[in-house]
Amino acid sequence: MLGSSQSKSIASKSEEPEGKKDLASNLSSQEGKFDDSGSLSFLESAIPDRNISQNPSTSRAATEEGESARKEKLLIGFLGLDKMGSIIVQRLINNGFSVFIWDYSKCKTEELSVAGATALDGASHVITSADIIMSCFDDPAIAGRVFDQYVNPFIKEEKGFVELSRIDNLESKCHYDEIKAKGGRYLEAQLLGSPNEVENSTISLVCAGDNSLWEESHVIFECFVSVDFFYGQKVGYATNMSCIYQQYYGICLAGWAETLSLAKKLGIKLSDVLKVVSTTKKCSPFIVEMGEKCSELLFEEDSQALETVKLDINHALLKSDLCKHPMPITAIVKEIFKTGNESKKAEDKKFLESKK
Repeated sequence: MLGSSQSKSIASKSEEPEGKKDLASNLSSQEGKFDDSGSLSFLESAIPDRNISQNPSTSRAATEEGESARKEKLLIGFLGLDKMGSIIVQRLINNGFSVFIWDYSKCKTEELSVAGATALDGASHVITSADIIMSCFDDPAIAGRVFDQYVNPFIKEEKGFVELSRIDNLESKCHYDEIKAKGGRYLEAQLLGSPNEVENSTISLVCAGDNSLWEESHVIFECFVSVDFFYGQKVGYATNMSCIYQQYYGICLAGWAETLSLAKKLGIKLSDVLKVVSTTKKCSPFIVEMGEKCSELLFEEDSQALETVKLDINHALLKSDLCKHPMPITAIVKEIFKTGNESKKAEDKKFLESKK
């Protein structure tokens, strides 16, 4: 996987710069022209003229110096310090950013204040003090309330707002319209993965909204994201993409849970199942990780909580109803999680009663 220093940024084809299109047409027109050695001798002439330093080390040093200056100048506001948000703020601090923070919990702000963040008394103060404000709440309802009470009334012209919370696409479109009407800039940026992936800078990000804000935010994203996709001003596209990913995640998780449950009933060791699967082409690091979690019959703190997965599955089913698109497998997965949760509660109750 790519580390934070190798963060890759990908724009949709519709957002491709003209320079890239010109380069592609130049290459196409020169197609098949090789020199005597068999190499593509036309490549140099196909690439537009650029000012390239003859001293790579000097160029690199200048780039690093410029990036450091940008980080010092850019003021970031951060609303929401749940696990995902706290990890992001810590990484921003470690990378030299000035970060103003706020959360309903003073304990969370105090911990990050010690680490180097600046805790402010209210969300409105964060918004007025920062250039780019980021919101990252686990609960979409809280994210919506914070936007209505603090962000919308205090956002000003040219300020940027980046929504990292997993909100609905329709709500995201409303936020975009309201901020744009005030001269501000809006970007929906949906994280696809767990807090552990944020900590390791292996998480992916899908974005849509203001192009200039996305470009300015890339220096922030590369602190904790391996790759970020940008889909232009199609606000709602990234939130819908997040919904699709969460549906996929939940179905994979439920599939593993049922598979390992049957293996256990048949007397097959769960560790043996994982060993066999890990040697096949059907395997991936994600499949192995999910299998290990299911075999341990618990969800680690660094993975997405079961309740969150259930909410995501319900959200996907709601979308399917609106689109009149049947999803029987996803509906079954919902029942699997529901039944599994009830069974777990029954086991916990039985265990507690045995201890009395």
